[in-house]
Amino acid sequence: MSASRTVLADDESGVDELRSAYRPRRVKTLFVGESSPAQGTHFYRANSNLFRATHAAFAEALGNDAVPMGEVFLRLFATKGCWLVDLADRPVNQLDARERRQAVEEGVPRLAELIGETRPKQVVVIKRDIAGAVEQAIALAGVKKPAVLLLRYPLRQYRAEFVRELAAFVRDL
Repeated sequence: MSASRTVLADDESGVDELRSAYRPRRVKTLFVGESSPAQGTHFYRANSNLFRATHAAFAEALGNDAVPMGEVFLRLFATKGCWLVDLADRPVNQLDARERRQAVEEGVPRLAELIGETRPKQVVVIKRDIAGAVEQAIALAGVKKPAVLLLRYPLRQYRAEFVRELAAFVRDL
């Protein structure tokens, strides 16, 4: 690994357990990210860029009063049939490009199995770089192809676009 700091896999860091705790009984919309952040923040810890931007999109779509903060928002997210998973089973944002691509590719079979199991109506891809891997997983799953929404990751210059596009999508949920 090229990172000087040791990062834990999701099953070692508690992310897998958190993700499972918020899994809806029926997954209608599967959100797919690249990986957990190496810094230790996470959507399901309610402290990441992705959490804040997703919360903002839901608030824009449903109204600020209808969208609580923190852990209560995570429960609302689940009651809407939404669930976030990652392609890579460990943080990749501190890896070099080759290692990062390999970690994402290694996650395709696991994602395909999950798509086959959950059969979501929609898949929201959070980061354009992983679109090909997600499409490959959908094809491998052997299920009716879900509708796919492709979003840029909500960093700096793309945050407003992410919020606007996700809000438009959420209005239709």
